[in-house]
Amino acid sequence: MAFLSSLHPKTLNKKTGTYYVKKDVLGVGSFSIVFRGSHRGLDVAVKRIELHRLDPDDREAKLQMKLEHENVLKIFAVEKDDDYRYIVLELCVGTLDQVYEKGKVYAGPALPPDQTVMYQIANGLDYIHSKKMIHRDVKPENILISKTGEVKLSDFGLCKQICPRETFSMSGFKGTASWIAPELLKAVDNEGQIPIRGTTSSDIFSAGCVFFVFATRGTHPFGDDHIAVQINIRNNQQVNIDKLNSDHFTSSIIRKMIEPEPSRRMPLTQVKELFKMIPRRPRGLGSLGSFNEAEHRNTTSNKEGIPHTPPARRRTKSIQSERRKLLTHKFHEIHLISSPTTDAGQFFPIAKGATLGVPLENCPRSTKHENIPKIVEVCINIIEDNGMDSVGVYRVPGNVLVVNDISDSLNNGDFDQLHPRGNEVNVISSVIKSFFRKLPDPLVTSELYSSLIEASKMEPDEFRLMAIKRLVEELPDPHYSTLRYLIVHLSRVARMSSVNKMDARNLATVFGPTLIRPGDDSMTTMMNDMPYQCRIVEMLIDKVDFFFPPPSNPALSTSQPI
Repeated sequence: MAFLSSLHPKTLNKKTGTYYVKKDVLGVGSFSIVFRGSHRGLDVAVKRIELHRLDPDDREAKLQMKLEHENVLKIFAVEKDDDYRYIVLELCVGTLDQVYEKGKVYAGPALPPDQTVMYQIANGLDYIHSKKMIHRDVKPENILISKTGEVKLSDFGLCKQICPRETFSMSGFKGTASWIAPELLKAVDNEGQIPIRGTTSSDIFSAGCVFFVFATRGTHPFGDDHIAVQINIRNNQQVNIDKLNSDHFTSSIIRKMIEPEPSRRMPLTQVKELFKMIPRRPRGLGSLGSFNEAEHRNTTSNKEGIPHTPPARRRTKSIQSERRKLLTHKFHEIHLISSPTTDAGQFFPIAKGATLGVPLENCPRSTKHENIPKIVEVCINIIEDNGMDSVGVYRVPGNVLVVNDISDSLNNGDFDQLHPRGNEVNVISSVIKSFFRKLPDPLVTSELYSSLIEASKMEPDEFRLMAIKRLVEELPDPHYSTLRYLIVHLSRVARMSSVNKMDARNLATVFGPTLIRPGDDSMTTMMNDMPYQCRIVEMLIDKVDFFFPPPSNPALSTSQPI
């Protein structure tokens, strides 16, 4: 601070100690200059904009002030004088383009793995969309890097509020040519004709292009210069798409993000789930068997040849499958021998009584419900008490620092940490999603994965439903009971979708890739099967009473968790 104050700073607010140093320029934009400064004793960036350049509604500051997220650049204050408006921002140390672009120098901290960088971009953008806003200028220059290496979305000069239908009017050229979605270019071509409504999918297209450039360290999927890129975006000519190896973990994701048709682009919730899965668990625990094999074992038919389910689920399994024995053995082996010097060094010993990252049958149990993990019971109770009418429940992420803090407490056996934050619904929903995502064997076990995917493709509907029901009934007791408990809860969430906007399809988009996962970490498998993963979960929610008939005991009906 003494160094800054010695450079004859310009004071903006004496009360908060806000000032900037004219000689210390951090960056120059089309209509603004960013200076280094100070605010309440913190080093900050001060963005100075000429008043006549401002949007009449001062949209950038007003919209950004509504945002509070670890992957969105924080705004501390807004000041003004007779000539300028000043936006006081969190200070970062670099931009994403500096990492790969020739002639630019990145002097910040080492970045986390690529999938973490991309996850953080998607996470910040998904949060912005959850606040009914569209960014409209997603590009590497507007993705900043903090002192700790965390990614932050910035520059909300073109940001716009979207209407309740989640669309916005498109007029004129808004954005940067090399990163703009094709539908926005068409809006310019059609100006003066029938107006076109845009959606947040245009941001997804831009983010997909950013991911490609970052993954290839400088190659744009649509061309090698600005003019060619804009022409090729209009014509959907992905001339450089093969320069990213098809086996690369981002390849399938990016291809679905830069689809020319907005409605076909992968939602950011799915993008995030896929990035979370990449380092998830040890390899070598793939799925086993096909649907045909399962049919041969389990199908019975009536006189018309229509398969039907047994009258009751087989509730006890005295013989554990060989695959689950292998899984359990590998889990204990990893957590016994893991250390920074072993091949299993990426895994860390888990304390006795831990909750996250352990097999379902080893989790601390509910004292009220047989086979239900305590974390599932507690989190669902909190959400049902406080968050059933919360818009975007389960879709909107909670603060990652708070989620991590609670997760650490749970793994030390401290469940009391959940209750003081009971009203922070998004934090609690993120904790329960993290729990299911970190299970070494998914809730719908990997052993049944291939059979379920094939069953979901069956026609007609009656055969599909009966086949999936039979396979669900093959789950080990802890998995079956927990799945039933969760799906009954999600069906109640869906019944309030007129308020919380989370119908069965939206919930399935969030939970499908988490609950139903392949036994390996093949990104190609995840991408190809995602529609079927979501379809299965959507069917479970929509037809909860078919898959999980209410028990004879009224106290255990679908009117409350079982």
